[in-house]
Amino acid sequence: MSLTLLFIILMLFLQSILADPTGCKYKTSSSSGTSTTDSNYLTKEEKANIQTCFSLSFSDVNDRQCCYVKVGDKEYCTTDTSVADADVKCPETDDYKSKIANNCGMAKFYQPQTEDACTEISLVDGYCCHVKTKEHGTACVRQDKIDEDDKTKIYDEMRDAVKRLKLTTGDADPEVTKVVCEGNYMTYYVFSLLLLAVML
Repeated sequence: MSLTLLFIILMLFLQSILADPTGCKYKTSSSSGTSTTDSNYLTKEEKANIQTCFSLSFSDVNDRQCCYVKVGDKEYCTTDTSVADADVKCPETDDYKSKIANNCGMAKFYQPQTEDACTEISLVDGYCCHVKTKEHGTACVRQDKIDEDDKTKIYDEMRDAVKRLKLTTGDADPEVTKVVCEGNYMTYYVFSLLLLAVML
């Protein structure tokens, strides 16, 4: 009898360890209700998945931070930071909190973990660039014009924008060390569509 009870307790304990952490809420569309992330929600490489979880923090349907958790080979977005034996990364730690305000891209108010968090967005006028600094981390910063042949060139306009967007006070001004500006003007795409419509 006691062996059976011990077995049941052990099974319940293992089930609680192996269970998915409490997921983060997100909107499936602007008009429908909300869903909760599960173990199938993350599909990219680790840095991109970290960014995905962070982007769900403090939204209109999720009133707290959304952390990235890795348990073995499983990755989760979760609001539960007490997952046992897990690698937990939360957006409010100094490693992820933005020291330079993002003024474009998908990083919200956190440091972009990947260049794609900035460069996947096409702007109507200008470019969204991934900017790396010496001591202030990374940020998504808008740049009006770039050299199409060299999308990694650091411009004075970029340096000035980063200084202006600096969130920390009392520190030295950020020193820009690397810039990646991908994508093209959305204007070109709109112009091409209008031209095609006229030709038809």
